[in-house]
Amino acid sequence: MSNTPTTTPFFYNEELQIGDIIDGAYCEWNDYEQKEREISEMNHKITFNQNFFNVPSDAVLTNPLGYYYKPHNEITIREYSDYIEEAPATGVLGIPDYAFYSNLSNSFRWRDLYSYGYIDTSDIGVDYPFLNGKHYPFKNFVFRVYPEGIGLQNINEIVEPLIDECE
Repeated sequence: MSNTPTTTPFFYNEELQIGDIIDGAYCEWNDYEQKEREISEMNHKITFNQNFFNVPSDAVLTNPLGYYYKPHNEITIREYSDYIEEAPATGVLGIPDYAFYSNLSNSFRWRDLYSYGYIDTSDIGVDYPFLNGKHYPFKNFVFRVYPEGIGLQNINEIVEPLIDECE
């Protein structure tokens, strides 16, 4: 294991060229904080044949109306701690190979990887069912399809049913 800082360029099979298209969410990785943040999620669009459906006269035909859905949902397999470890570049054993060397603090920074089944006091961790010597990641998702042009701020709200004396 090397204790020297490294920089890895981003490649998508080949170097990116102007006009290349990448499908996926836009994410930002912060080496110093050791965290990833999703900037923009990815949605897919389903369009319909305009010859067989009524299309509003003001619709732009170069971008046909349609329905959007989110094709990928996150299932956490492993989780990093919420605490950042820090150690000098020399004299310390056990610095993981994914640690980031900070020139600002002249030390390595990393987050420990929690073991399966461990949940910390902030409810961070994973504890999937364990059967036959394997963990089985599972999560229920609502496969929501929504029409173009509606506000997304209201689409994800689940309204609780009204409970009164009429039931």
